[in-house]
Amino acid sequence: MSPQDQDPCVPRLTPRCFKEQPARARKLFSLRLQSLFARAGRSFGLPGMAPMYLSVASVIPPPAPTQSPPPTEKWTEKSTPGWSARGYTVAAAPGNDKIYFGLGYDGAYKKDWWEYDPATDVWTQKTDFGGTARTSAVAVAAGGKIYVGTGDDGAYKKDWWEYDPATDVWTQKTDFGGTARQWAVAAEAGGKIYVGTGRTAGYEKDWWEYDPATNAWTQKTDFGGVARSDAVAVASAGGKIYVGTGDDATGAYRDWWEYDPATNAWTQKTDFGGTERSSAEAARIGAKIYLGFESGGPPTTDWWEYNPGTDTWTQKADTEVQNRNNAVMVEIGGKIYAGSGRYINTYLQDWWEYTP
Repeated sequence: MSPQDQDPCVPRLTPRCFKEQPARARKLFSLRLQSLFARAGRSFGLPGMAPMYLSVASVIPPPAPTQSPPPTEKWTEKSTPGWSARGYTVAAAPGNDKIYFGLGYDGAYKKDWWEYDPATDVWTQKTDFGGTARTSAVAVAAGGKIYVGTGDDGAYKKDWWEYDPATDVWTQKTDFGGTARQWAVAAEAGGKIYVGTGRTAGYEKDWWEYDPATNAWTQKTDFGGVARSDAVAVASAGGKIYVGTGDDATGAYRDWWEYDPATNAWTQKTDFGGTERSSAEAARIGAKIYLGFESGGPPTTDWWEYNPGTDTWTQKADTEVQNRNNAVMVEIGGKIYAGSGRYINTYLQDWWEYTP
């Protein structure tokens, strides 16, 4: 008889018995332990040991259960904002540990302006926006100030306003250099503000640089993709600007482009990892860019992370937030805050904090 044909469990227990027949091995091991303790009890005059029943588990404790580490990603709903349920809003963080939010549409054009303090989770109403009540504008922070402009108040707009959080005062600046429009994008890099794309009588792809120090606009190289509106724009930690998604009359897009202000050049990067979409929102935490929400497709709560250093997209755990479009998303203190927007025909009045 070959070693492979021999019973691995009798006359003695072998490692192969525990491996191939674990239930039988445990039973035999328990019986042998009981016999051993019974004999020991008789030898030492301890009859109480004879009926002792042991299991292999009492001698060899089972391994500790394997536990997955708790997820670090977390969405937390914050206090209900003081502003009304609405969409098509703007928001920006000027570097004073506060977020500023306003404008939009709730059945009427809005121009109220609010300050949010993440440390206290409190909203405070500030001086109304200096221009007309409107929807679908842009807002971007630079040099401790916030700049708001373009949009729609029944007609497309191109006025440009500066808000000083220290004084709660609005000052009108030089009009945006392109044509009046709504649903443009804006981002800050190197102290300059870049504004482009959007909706006019058609769709736009022009790209403009605004210098807050000189209050002057300079036209730059057109956006590298096709003309569109409802895209997203985010500045990276390395001073580049990323623009993508959006739509035009033919449908939505998922292409992704990098703009280098130093060379005034556009480079196409790896397409966004999710489906084509418009009216999404995006923000940066550290070196990573996060993108979610959408319009023009089935409701989705997917959430994506983009690494500019490797030009790769990674799908993260779905958001715990009602899908929506035309909302806002802002980073402050290593967390993302998002809220407002529209889901089908319902305007939303909520505020969420994302911890990566």
